[in-house]
Amino acid sequence: MSGASLPFLDMAVARRDLGLGTFIRPHRYFEWAQFAHEQLAGADSVPDPKLLWVYARHTARWHKPAGPISRVRFRTWLVAAKSPSAIREFSADDAETGARLFDGQARSVALDRETMRPATFQLAVQVTHDGQPQRLIEEATVPEATEPLGSFVQHVEADDLDFNQHVNNATYLRWATNALHRLQWDPTGPLQPLPFISGCEIRYLRSLQMGASLRIDIRAVPQPGATRWALDFVDVSDGRLAAAVTVVADEASGAE
Repeated sequence: MSGASLPFLDMAVARRDLGLGTFIRPHRYFEWAQFAHEQLAGADSVPDPKLLWVYARHTARWHKPAGPISRVRFRTWLVAAKSPSAIREFSADDAETGARLFDGQARSVALDRETMRPATFQLAVQVTHDGQPQRLIEEATVPEATEPLGSFVQHVEADDLDFNQHVNNATYLRWATNALHRLQWDPTGPLQPLPFISGCEIRYLRSLQMGASLRIDIRAVPQPGATRWALDFVDVSDGRLAAAVTVVADEASGAE
């Protein structure tokens, strides 16, 4: 980690934070990171009150804990970037043992609060489908791809929104893990836990609001020693890509 280190912030782990096993649900780390930034960074993360800083991309790596966790200790860094964007790095440890649980990085961009457009630059992101890179600027269309393993419809509800009334960034990871559970669900047997989620990358391409409907397309991406899924979140109203999520599960890490 680099940049200006901010103080630690402890998070208590509740039952609702856990998955089917004893491990913390992946999207909770993102929600805690957002809360930590709000509590620790304060006004320093928004130098111009006319601008609104939003996340454009998240990458994260999870480290499997040795046992149940009761408290998580977060530390965040604010890293100055050469472009008019800011990089936020964050990590989480077991507050009892100090063992590393989570490392992440987020790139944020500045939007004009009145126009909700990038303040001084265009937000450009790079995604890859079936090995073919697609350069997407601000909005994206769904590229041609192989048939998905499964597709599910997700409706945006009140609990999915942040204080700006847009879908919270952490919600996409919650939707992704829920969709993967649905993909492997056997209606004749008990629900089986997913393998331990060891990493993810999320690219946010456009904001969604209450009442929107998404189609979640899931594809498997071969990777030695791990299982990788690519999930496209497509706005059913116009067929455009709203977010692209890649989730990695280490085959040797056990279940979550």
